[in-house]
Amino acid sequence: MSGTFIISLDFELLWGLSGWNQNQIEVYRSHVEGSRLALKRILEVLERHDMKCTIAFVGGMGFYSIDELNAVAPKLQPHYSTSLFSSYESLIPNIDKLYPNNLFFCKDIITELAKNTNVELASHTFSHYYCLEEGQSSKEFVADIRTAVNEAKNSGISFKTIIFPRNQVSIDYLNICSEYGFTHYRGNMETFLYRSEHTPKKFSLRRVLRLLDAYVNLSGYNTYMYPKKDGKLINVPGSRFFRPFSSKLALLEPLKVKRVLDSIEYAAKHSQIYHLWWHPHNFGLHTEENINQLEKICECYQTMHKRYGMECKFISENSFLN
Repeated sequence: MSGTFIISLDFELLWGLSGWNQNQIEVYRSHVEGSRLALKRILEVLERHDMKCTIAFVGGMGFYSIDELNAVAPKLQPHYSTSLFSSYESLIPNIDKLYPNNLFFCKDIITELAKNTNVELASHTFSHYYCLEEGQSSKEFVADIRTAVNEAKNSGISFKTIIFPRNQVSIDYLNICSEYGFTHYRGNMETFLYRSEHTPKKFSLRRVLRLLDAYVNLSGYNTYMYPKKDGKLINVPGSRFFRPFSSKLALLEPLKVKRVLDSIEYAAKHSQIYHLWWHPHNFGLHTEENINQLEKICECYQTMHKRYGMECKFISENSFLN
């Protein structure tokens, strides 16, 4: 058995900022505006190295206009205790008022991704649904996921994998996903730093420690031998969120990249799995710096592939071992 390297991307555009207020969105908006180009550059690098990638997209992005979206959006929508979390309440009413159409919809990009044999398209739910936030219900989740699956099928896309927004995994919802054809999902490493949680209200010690862990080895290599089974779905945990280039932490950037390279090498040598993930909008600023770091990661994978037979796989290509 050889080691496995997995890359997964959460493609969200502005949908990923549901839960943010308008001031926060304006500060971060330039990242989202650069996400289309960033995704194009990411895919060019991966294609050059003949590497696979699982890309989960928000179902609501798969249209050309707000009218098309409203025609199919489920009538039963999530009622979070904090209404700001709902894209239907905080974002969609502002399409074409505060935010342009192209920050919400990209039917053309999804169509092109579906043709790419090195891309596995996965679901990121229909409305960027938060499974652990208070107020929402399983019936509302069913309505959301049913719409995501049906609209994807209308575009010729059949899902096997689901990636939950903010990695908020509800065990109760996994069997619901199985009923709609999903077989795999990206879970979290079951450690203090990375287990599933609802959105912290203010300061979070775990967030601080996760930041440090990106540069200094606090949690180990975060590799694993096999996926595990949660309910009826196969859990292929994310090993590490690949943090974007930070000009403020520029001196530490080599440590961040080395942290990833060391883990890839460890997985290759020990026939284990290493799963790296991020969002295209994370590369929306400092795109060149981020792409250069990705090149180093892909070059490391190629070395491990030649030396130890490491393989790059989709999330759905990983099997559960009884």
